[in-house]
Amino acid sequence: MRNCQQQKGIVTLGVLLLLSSLLLILLSLDDIRLASYNFISWRYQYSFQEHFKLQQQALKKADTKCQSLSLNQSEDILPLIFKSEAKKDPLTYKIWCERKKLFKQQPTKSQYAGQLSNYINLDVLNIFKPRLLNTTKLIQRNASPQLYLVRKEQNTLTLEGEHYGIILTEGDLHLIGEGKLYGSVLTQGTLHTANKVKLIYKKNVVLTLMEKYRYWQKAENSLYDLN
Repeated sequence: MRNCQQQKGIVTLGVLLLLSSLLLILLSLDDIRLASYNFISWRYQYSFQEHFKLQQQALKKADTKCQSLSLNQSEDILPLIFKSEAKKDPLTYKIWCERKKLFKQQPTKSQYAGQLSNYINLDVLNIFKPRLLNTTKLIQRNASPQLYLVRKEQNTLTLEGEHYGIILTEGDLHLIGEGKLYGSVLTQGTLHTANKVKLIYKKNVVLTLMEKYRYWQKAENSLYDLN
């Protein structure tokens, strides 16, 4: 009888030890799963922070880097690549720069009545307006080619002497005087010239001004995640 009770005690103890071992194993698995979850969570948070950091850096520097590009590039759209400092598998973002030009195409004649929008990007013209010479009289000869703007409400320009440049007019234009213009005239409306006004096409003047009035900028919505 006593031996039977001892055997039952041993069995019970064995069962308890087995259950304790199973419980420890389960607890260990839970710890492993928790550690794995914590690691994944940390990696995700770190990756998000690195992505955000590089994205903000790219957006902050893109304007300056685009504006510093050479105007003599053969392409009108160029990419900028930004990489994180990580040595292994660095994050990469790309931003596009676009070159904006005042002239859509090269004028090849001395005058274009009613064709201003065919040769000039009007949205870019609004940006350059503060830099253009807005005048109603061209009297003194200019040392270098100039781009002149005659606003719609003015419509009359007096031309005396010799001048090198391009005249842009938002409306009709009446050219009066006895001067000469070497370059081209582009109007949105009609063009009337006095008998003694001479308009002479000058290719090198046109090309000089086409190259002068252009610039680089960051293209809108052009940030791409390459990861």
